[in-house]
Amino acid sequence: MLSKFLRQIVGLIGLVTMLLYFYQIVSTWLFHAYSIYWFAEVAVYALTWAMFVASADLVKIDGHIRADFCVSRFSNPTQRWCEVFNCTVGLCFGLLMLWYGWQLAYDAWDWDERSPTGLAFPLWIYYTAAPISGALLTYRYIERLWLYLTAYDPQSMALTSNEVM
Repeated sequence: MLSKFLRQIVGLIGLVTMLLYFYQIVSTWLFHAYSIYWFAEVAVYALTWAMFVASADLVKIDGHIRADFCVSRFSNPTQRWCEVFNCTVGLCFGLLMLWYGWQLAYDAWDWDERSPTGLAFPLWIYYTAAPISGALLTYRYIERLWLYLTAYDPQSMALTSNEVM
């Protein structure tokens, strides 16, 4: 359910961002008087949010970048422990993102930090993507680590070698 919700949010952000960029491009060339110059800035902030939120779902669907080429050639028990190590490192990364992202967002809010453009966008909203992503990553890596430690199934969880014979 969380994955479906996150995908819908990311899709909605992508759609809105695409429409913002489209309007800005068209209005800059055809309707210059109606052009809104800060749409691109908002689109960048939205895409950053989408990227951070989507990263946690990649952990769930096993779509994150890793050394599949090497790990797939290991035995099943070795693959399992490589994944346990990977999940532990990912969990630490998620916790660091949560902690330092929270500090960054709080400082931006406390100092009333704003973007340097005429929009003066409050940057704490932009920076909040990091701790939220960190929390989502932490949740997903705990979930994944728990599976590899307690319910490892070599038939469905082991990587298969794509070695050409």
